[in-house]
Amino acid sequence: MHLSKLLSGAAISALTLATTAAFAQDVTISVMGSQNWINEPELEIARQFEAETGIKVDFQAIPDDQYHSVLKARLNSGEAADIFMGQSGYSDLLSYNITETAVDLSAEDWVDRVQPLVREAASMGDEFYGLTYWPSGVAPFIYNYNIELFEAHGVEIPRSFDALLEVCGVFKDAGITPIYEPFGDGWHHVLMFAHSGPKVADATEGLFDLLNANEAVFEGNEAMIENLEQIKTLYDAGCFGDNVLSDLYAATPKKFVNEEVAIVHDRASFFSAVLGEYPDYDVSNIGVFPVPLSDNQYVTINPAGPTKFVFSGGDNIDAAKQYLAYLMREDVLETYMSLPGAPSNLPFIGTPSGLPDGIQAAIDESEDMKRVVMQTAVTYFNPQWMDIGQDMTAMMTGMFSANDILRNIDKRRASMAGPAGDPAWQ
Repeated sequence: MHLSKLLSGAAISALTLATTAAFAQDVTISVMGSQNWINEPELEIARQFEAETGIKVDFQAIPDDQYHSVLKARLNSGEAADIFMGQSGYSDLLSYNITETAVDLSAEDWVDRVQPLVREAASMGDEFYGLTYWPSGVAPFIYNYNIELFEAHGVEIPRSFDALLEVCGVFKDAGITPIYEPFGDGWHHVLMFAHSGPKVADATEGLFDLLNANEAVFEGNEAMIENLEQIKTLYDAGCFGDNVLSDLYAATPKKFVNEEVAIVHDRASFFSAVLGEYPDYDVSNIGVFPVPLSDNQYVTINPAGPTKFVFSGGDNIDAAKQYLAYLMREDVLETYMSLPGAPSNLPFIGTPSGLPDGIQAAIDESEDMKRVVMQTAVTYFNPQWMDIGQDMTAMMTGMFSANDILRNIDKRRASMAGPAGDPAWQ
């Protein structure tokens, strides 16, 4: 198996990770994804797949901030990888022209084991197109906090924006970065706004349906403006630390374990990433609570996520489908989830949650407060994720206002909906 990193879409020399023996079957399938979507546990599973089948797997990891443009270019040129990774969800599938670029996987034996909401997010009509090998819908993004630090500094879980600001002040005074919110990758900070969507939507009855019907716009939405301005307030107050614009998501476990930060915005399965790097860390020290921007108390879930699609124009369709079937084998799933750094839970029927008792209890307490995130509920939002990230960064540095961001979202939605033939925009 090989792992290649592509910078600006140009391949660097591949590194051979494993050679087991000479096989009669000389097949290599390529898997292309954003760099944070390809993890070491799957590389290990791919080694085992090669050892069992003789089929090699070449992973091509592209920097997060370049991936979507590279993917679109590859799909448009008809030269995508045998398995290309992309976000599921209606808008993204539409943007990939998925019914033409990917193979319909509806007849595969493992499809019925995918949780219904996650399966729906990877479908167009009655046809199912991709394997979401990701903790989508089962490990919501949430604030993970250091329980010992909270207790040592006498702070309680903040349930409102004002309380969050007060907590930030306590940790700032103690020389600890209150919240690790990395802007450097270009994508992570957008979660704050996108996952606040269900809360800000409460101010306008049926807002998401109105947006999807082109009967409402983002621009001028007072609840959204307030939410973005609260993010700017946190930034200006130093709640994200001194290096927020260059901080990277990959450093999150290290920052947390070294107690450089008190709170990180990550999945409820963040503990598994910690154990992947620090296997002796006591994860009972990690607590969770909803992100209280706009005084939110919803736990926002996303049934969509990074998904593996088989390229319809590839030369190795059968081998690619064989790899996906292998990933879904029960013994392989068990092995994968036991590896350091693997997700603790996956959206497949019969798969245990894997969350520590304390974190699972906190999620269960919010069962009636779960809502679907804006990027899945609103069309033509998720495909412009990185653009929104750039606009939000511009707001932090004083170049944009909150309403500038909203106005640009509307413009990009219209530019996507028209060519897609969306009747709401005709």
